[in-house]
Amino acid sequence: RYPSVIDFDYLLEQIGPKISKTDTNMRKSLSAKDKLIVTLRFLATGDNYKTLEYTFRISAQSIGIFIPEVCDSLIEVLRDFVKLPTCPDEWLKVAQGFQEKYNFPHVLGAIDGKHVAIKAPPHSGTDYFNYKIFFSLVLLRVVDSKSNFIYADVGILSQVYVDLCPNNDYCLPSSSHLSVHFWNLTVQFHIIAKIFVISKVKLTHFNRDQCY
Repeated sequence: RYPSVIDFDYLLEQIGPKISKTDTNMRKSLSAKDKLIVTLRFLATGDNYKTLEYTFRISAQSIGIFIPEVCDSLIEVLRDFVKLPTCPDEWLKVAQGFQEKYNFPHVLGAIDGKHVAIKAPPHSGTDYFNYKIFFSLVLLRVVDSKSNFIYADVGILSQVYVDLCPNNDYCLPSSSHLSVHFWNLTVQFHIIAKIFVISKVKLTHFNRDQCY
């Protein structure tokens, strides 16, 4: 769902003290509210600083300074909202959500990624060059049945390794029986995706060229 006024007020309340600056005799500081609005606009649209400067009448230099600060504060206060399950029972609750909402059994999450266009870093060669023929970083996320993020990563290259059990190789639920018509099968739990190859603990993403 789209963020509401209540969501915005909550974020402002949480990060306001962290991003507020003291007024000086020379001029008043930018308000925490303005900083949050500009940052959310930047994150939602990807507009460059110059475009944001014309839209909000705040200098691009100031925007370039406070956007990283606001993002750091958002990560700090929202860290617990993106939490990967750590035991079989927690994963089974995710699977139950997919079963009840979509009638899709044995699903631990839905994964997808997005290429975020960047300028090629110096001396990086083709490391950041993707099959869409531009340089990018990959934004990768896994969501539950309610579209809540349970895993997110950004900055990874075209080949991705996601460890669903970073501290415990046995945190995923074991295979269980699944009755389909007259068949009684033993099926592993899985993550639904597009061009991904998934094993029990590791998840690997391949370039399109590697799939042929």
